Amino acid sequence: MSTTESNASPSPAGRVRRRSTLNYYVARTMDDVLEAWQLVYMAYRRAELIDTNPFELHTIPQAIGPQTVVITGCLGPMPGTTLSAYVDNPAGLPLDSVYPEELGALRKEGRKLMEVGLFGDRRDHLVRSSEGLFDLMRFAFYYGVHTGCDDAIIGIHPRHAPFYQRFFALEQIGAPRSYATVKNNPVVLLRLDFRAKRDALPKGLAFFSNNQIPASVFNARYQFDAESMSGSTLERYMAFRQKAAKAA
Repeated sequence: MSTTESNASPSPAGRVRRRSTLNYYVARTMDDVLEAWQLVYMAYRRAELIDTNPFELHTIPQAIGPQTVVITGCLGPMPGTTLSAYVDNPAGLPLDSVYPEELGALRKEGRKLMEVGLFGDRRDHLVRSSEGLFDLMRFAFYYGVHTGCDDAIIGIHPRHAPFYQRFFALEQIGAPRSYATVKNNPVVLLRLDFRAKRDALPKGLAFFSNNQIPASVFNARYQFDAESMSGSTLERYMAFRQKAAKAA
């Protein structure tokens, strides 16, 4: 796939079409979200980060709400890669369970945070999926910008950290720790300061600058409203998770 075309533009359906094999869009319906998080389940199971569940879904409670955007790259009708971003809210962020002091310190400075996660790709190596990741991160970046965030944070396996630091100028702000959500695999906390002044942009941020996304693309994102959630597969999955957690 090529990500060199600089004239990407939103279609009326909210998709951003490019001269590539993938079309990127913001989830607008429950079905869009389920397809994306089924892909996350497949990718996490392949990496042995989670256990099986009968719904074949994976997400986290803090991503269920209007603060979230779900981004997917599709090959025709088939989702090929996905990422979600969730703005800080009273329920907190998933990484609060691992880095409460670090995130608390940023909040005390009055900074508005956004976490980026739930990355899933049909391909099983970061090198093979990195071009798609550039577009997914671009969507997440502009979602943060348009919602007034100061920082984006991610929790990533330490061996993948150099990729994000090199291409997206993320800085490490937390030491490697064990992350219970992914079977106690190691995680490291990285941060992107949206307001930082840089003499030169790394490849990823330069790509974002040359391929901007307007706020209108995010206006019709799925809001996880009570009516569509009631009785849904996603609601039943979350109830299943809560019951399993209590049993454990």
